[in-house]
Amino acid sequence: MSLPLIGVQRSSSSNVCSVPSGRSTLTPPLASPSPAQATQPSCPSHHASIGVKQRSYIPAAARRLIGTLTLWTGDTLHVRPIRPSDTTRLRNFLAGLSQTSITFRFFACVRTLPPQELSRLTHVDYRDRMALVATTGVSPHDRIVAVGRYDRISLHSAEIAFTVADAWQQHGLGMALLLLLADYARAHGFTTLVAYVMTENTRMLEVLENAGFPLKTIHSDGQIDVTLDISAPPMGQLAPLVLAADPALHRQRRSPV
Repeated sequence: MSLPLIGVQRSSSSNVCSVPSGRSTLTPPLASPSPAQATQPSCPSHHASIGVKQRSYIPAAARRLIGTLTLWTGDTLHVRPIRPSDTTRLRNFLAGLSQTSITFRFFACVRTLPPQELSRLTHVDYRDRMALVATTGVSPHDRIVAVGRYDRISLHSAEIAFTVADAWQQHGLGMALLLLLADYARAHGFTTLVAYVMTENTRMLEVLENAGFPLKTIHSDGQIDVTLDISAPPMGQLAPLVLAADPALHRQRRSPV
């Protein structure tokens, strides 16, 4: 099975470079958030964020996603919810992506994001807005190698996006984050997940098609809108997803930020 480069929550910046032929860079500029959207992610979709709140700790339901993920290649990574203290790690992660990976993520080759945008990416409420990171370990110096997130766009629907470091693509990491987020979203009342994907991003499309959820697609100019029905667990997975919990981390009443 091929695995993803990036799912897209669209945005752009004045700091863009060339993009693959056939794709326009005409996307809405990053806008300053309204007070009600102050914790919306830094690369927002064109939908409004709903019910945004900022938390300074990771709640119990989200802490259950902390653990060690073993990929089909045999590699292991640490998975946990994103934290406000991840701003520098996230900036370094985005700076290390290839032009293609950046373009698939933002529909433009964004090399830097403003500080307020990075802050909004790392501040989520773990309910209406959720993000998971995969890191090379658990120390403060370990690198982020993948990010998956969802943002509520309606009562039962959320937009999803995934970013995987180039060296970790085709390891099963994108699929793993999708399945973890879908399960978490379902437990929080979501029934559909929506991804906006560039037509050239065939790996991401294959992941969405092979995730085991019923799906619908809408084709438009250079883009495919994919809607996954997550009201029930996925069917037909090639192998079960195993996230080995770290008991020491789960015993914390409030995870550090």
